[in-house]
Parts: sequence; C-alpha cells; structure tokens
Amino acid sequence: IQIAEGKKDLAIDTLKSVIAKDPGSLAAERAKDILAEQGGQYVPPIGPDIVRNVLEETFGPRLVPVFTPLEEMISAQFNIRGTKFAYGSEFGAVVAIVNNSSEPFVVSDDGLFKGDIRIDAEISGDLEMKIPELVSMRTRPGYLAEPGRSILIPVRLVIGQLRRTLLTYPQASLDIEFTLYLDPVTTQDGQITNRLTKMAPTKLLVTRPGIELTGKYLRNR
Repeated sequence: IQIAEGKKDLAIDTLKSVIAKDPGSLAAERAKDILAEQGGQYVPPIGPDIVRNVLEETFGPRLVPVFTPLEEMISAQFNIRGTKFAYGSEFGAVVAIVNNSSEPFVVSDDGLFKGDIRIDAEISGDLEMKIPELVSMRTRPGYLAEPGRSILIPVRLVIGQLRRTLLTYPQASLDIEFTLYLDPVTTQDGQITNRLTKMAPTKLLVTRPGIELTGKYLRNR
C-alpha cells in the first residue's frame, strides 16, 4: 500500500521491520524480495560480542582491557631467602608490588600505591618485644610495572632496636614476625592497616636459635 501511494522510504522502513522481527520466516523472505525491487537492502544488526571478537582478532586483546576490581589491581609479596638465621647473621627482604591489572601501574601520590612502606617486628620466644616502624620508608615516585610484572624494593631488617636486641641476647631463641604495610593508615580503633583496606597486611616469620656460650665458642670469637 505504501509503495502504491508513493511512500517509498516509509515502505522500505516497514519492510526492514518485518524482516527484523523474524528473519527466517516466509514473510521475511517475501519482504526481502520486495525490498530488493525497491532498490533497498537489508543489513542484519551486528551484536556487540561479534564486534568485540572481530576487533580482538584484528588488533589483539589489548584493545579491550580486562576489568579488574580496584582492590585486586595490586598485591604485595614479602620475600626473604631462608627462615632460620644464626646469631650475628645479617638478613633482609624484598617487597614486591605486583600489578594484577591489564594496564601499566605507576607509583604516585594519585595512584593505588603512593610508595609508603612500613614494617613492624614482633619478637616472641625467650624474649617478648614489639618494635613498631622497624622500617619506615618511601619509595621513589615514578616506578612503573607493566601488567603482570612487579616493582621490587629491597629492605634491610636487622637494624635499629631489632639489631641491638639480637646482639645483646645471643643465648635467646627467638621467633620474629614481620608485618608489612603499604601506605599505612590508622583505623578508628587505633589499628594500623593498609590504605587499600581490603588488601590485608603481609606477614613473614623467621627464627633466630640461641647459642651455647661455651669456652671454645668464646675463644673462637
């Protein structure tokens, strides 16, 4: 009817609508024929999944970054070579800030990690002692980690009050638990935690066996 009345554009829109409702029906096939007679062409809509697949095949998966929740974008690892250290040993650790997202990560005041590191120590065993802020340092801004890579930060642990305690009590058998905080903040109840509160502080335990102060040992010293 619309064609007979000279309403060609309106007729083409109507035919396309008929086809879109049920592309595999006989009515749709007839509508396609009429549409072709009027110089029109039906182009089926392309779903977003198809578009994404084509783009990823052409440009690679980096075109569409994988979404990572904020609290999962970075994680911390606290590593030390060994867990038992004799009297007089010097040891340190490596703090690794791991980029779990699909985008580069940069240490900055406006980023997920500002660069502040705090390590507390708690001694138990033959002695009991808490050493808050054994390590308190700020990483240089601008460090960058590509997706899946890490920023590595070496830290010395046998320093300050911990060093004095270990050297003063050679016969004491001690367990030392280190707790790592990233961008530490104080909660309302006075507890220290990470600025990204869903990322728990990282702990590391080492032991220092006591020694027997025999005459032979003292002569060798």
